[in-house]
Amino acid sequence: MGGGSPMAEPGPVAVATDTRPSEAEVGDDQLTYLSPGMIRLVNGQFRVVSYAEETQGAPGQPTTARETVMAGVISPFGGTYAEMGAGALQALQKANRTPGSDSTQPNVESLGGDPDISAILSQASGVQNVEVQRRNPVALDPHIRGYKAGQIYAEANGVYWMPARPDLDTMLNKIDPGMVQDVIVLKGPYGLRYGPGFAFVDVHRAPTLRPDGFEAHLESNGSLRTNGGQLYGRETVYGGNSDYGFRFSYGDRKGSDYEAGNDLKIPSSYHNQDVWGEVSYDINPHQHIDFAYQRLDQTNSEYPGQFFDVNFLGTYGFETQVVDEDPSAPWSRLVVGGWYNRTVFQGDTSRKNNPNFRVMQRVDFALDQELGGTNNLSGNTLGGLASSGVRSAMTFGEAESGQLTLGTDFRYLTQVIRENYTITGSNPQDPFFTNMPHAWMADPGLYGEWSRALTDAWTLSLGGRVDLVHSNAFAGDLRETTSLPGGAAFLSQDDVLYAVYLSNNLKLNEHWTVTAGAGEAQRPPTLIERYADGLFLSLMQSGFTRMIGDPRLRPERDWQVDVGLSAEYERFRGRVSGFYAWVDDYITYFDDTVVNFADARLLRYMNTSLGTLTGFEWAGEYDLAPRLSPFAKMSYVEGRDQGLHAPLPMIPPLESTVGLRLHDPEKGRRWGIELAARMVHSQHRLGTVRLGSPPVPEILEEATPGFTVWGLRSYYNFHKNLNLVAGIDNLFDRTYQEHLDLRLIGPTSGTPPTPVFPATRVLEPGFTPYLGVRWLF
Repeated sequence: MGGGSPMAEPGPVAVATDTRPSEAEVGDDQLTYLSPGMIRLVNGQFRVVSYAEETQGAPGQPTTARETVMAGVISPFGGTYAEMGAGALQALQKANRTPGSDSTQPNVESLGGDPDISAILSQASGVQNVEVQRRNPVALDPHIRGYKAGQIYAEANGVYWMPARPDLDTMLNKIDPGMVQDVIVLKGPYGLRYGPGFAFVDVHRAPTLRPDGFEAHLESNGSLRTNGGQLYGRETVYGGNSDYGFRFSYGDRKGSDYEAGNDLKIPSSYHNQDVWGEVSYDINPHQHIDFAYQRLDQTNSEYPGQFFDVNFLGTYGFETQVVDEDPSAPWSRLVVGGWYNRTVFQGDTSRKNNPNFRVMQRVDFALDQELGGTNNLSGNTLGGLASSGVRSAMTFGEAESGQLTLGTDFRYLTQVIRENYTITGSNPQDPFFTNMPHAWMADPGLYGEWSRALTDAWTLSLGGRVDLVHSNAFAGDLRETTSLPGGAAFLSQDDVLYAVYLSNNLKLNEHWTVTAGAGEAQRPPTLIERYADGLFLSLMQSGFTRMIGDPRLRPERDWQVDVGLSAEYERFRGRVSGFYAWVDDYITYFDDTVVNFADARLLRYMNTSLGTLTGFEWAGEYDLAPRLSPFAKMSYVEGRDQGLHAPLPMIPPLESTVGLRLHDPEKGRRWGIELAARMVHSQHRLGTVRLGSPPVPEILEEATPGFTVWGLRSYYNFHKNLNLVAGIDNLFDRTYQEHLDLRLIGPTSGTPPTPVFPATRVLEPGFTPYLGVRWLF
């Protein structure tokens, strides 16, 4: 909610994501929570800068010289979440993934903030135009500039993540925020080194420790969010020696139903437990190998407004990489790595008869109208997804003098989902099922990137990529009454995908910088979009949407341009940027509305000729006094289906944040308090799809009123080893709903049609105090 001092330039090039005083002395009692190795434009060139304190031999902390940079207020809120462009990715990845980087600690903001990375990203000061659809407190689906799952490529320490079932799982909810140090968001087709996509999220864990002699430490993290009784605890043991490092961690999150501003309890209980293990070994001074394992068990999680809850969702994964930085080698850096992760889930409808949050009651009423008598529907779902792959990259040269990276990668996905249903009561029916047949996708890719400071003021970056994607599904899994067009005849599909970008960074003078870039990328349809056969996936505003795929879907092709201007003075920092994206063959929906049941939608995936996304972001802050800094930001995106001349579905409205930060005179090194108001405009540009033959526009969404919600948050650093975070979300207990969140309005009855039940809305949490603490031994 608040804004932090880090002013990251959105668009195709990168500037500082953390700004720190350059001459202030840092005592031994100061905090080392700040992320290392961020990219900054220094003297017209991209440079890796670090803000680790000069510890003068303090155990476990390296001594690092400080770069001269403009001053900004130090705040843990949002400082490690940043918008980055393509031009600095080589140095960024090197800084964050090499053992011995400055800090070994995860991000402090996770101590008291939301228990999901996506929620933190939506509020981080360094990132704009990131919205979320709340499915559960530990499962929020991110949207970036109107791009959504499938268009967003998510990676964590080189590992590719996809949701196993897109309404019960997300691309980021397997990564606990307590294990995260940095998150980089690229809001355009400038991340081709990761894979095919239109926007990118890159999550980094802290590197393992490399002290001069053996050390071992215990870190304890804990937090409480009172609304919903959300408790979090994590114990981490880490340490190492001069040539190896390790980290082992266990975390536990638990929560119950939270209350909205009107005291309505929203079913949202959950219990997450995770285990992490990491080991890194230096083969020699220039080569090291890393290995990591993780496991997540999510149990008894309620998903309000959706058809299914989660009884169990389990994830386990392995990752490894070898890094060679031998100065005698022909390359400056070689990285070879691989991963495997698998997620399985099982859920049902057994908890969906809450009298205050009616879900199955609506379904049963519709059955009664259709079949007569009294009928009850029950169902369950199960399935899973496995992701595996390898990647390698060779980097030649250095960022300051010109750098070329050549890489290749290979991803392999398998996914299957099944839903089983039974109707009992007056008119029992034979059990039936819907499914996505066992499907798989193979994607080998090849890319190259080059960046160079052509002059002291002008830096240019460019890159290109090609992918050969094969998708298929097992014909023997098709239902006898399959809804997939063409049946088994079109299951096998092959696509050739291309991507290219060009970005420029021009420093006009010591204070002003212009950025400009353009990129083109393609992404393949997801396995869900191609092979879903009537699945009850709650992807729209309505939780009752059945989805039918089409194997013949064409890949989307995105063309995007970005222009930005940033200013950085001693007391003022600001930026403004705009973008326009043309998406050929945009994947949208054809609607077969269910008669007499306003919430029920039968949506078929389809390509429209052209979708466009346009918008802007601006942000600024001013050091009004040594202890006082006001800040503000605003973002907007508009999406249109040009083939239909109507708005695209699931586009958030205009929003802005204004706030005031009070801090100690040392620019917040010891303590800080932020009061901020987030103002969201009403959304009347309602998502529209096609209906009938010939197709006519059909509005798919309900208008959402605007709102203003206040938040208060603070931190106090007792010592570099003891940190406290506290605050209040929704300070004035406002009742509100985000435009992307689910709602159930129907069914209707009578003439004229009137709702049978009061509307059931997934409202946002009301007044929510929280407290978090980190203690390092």
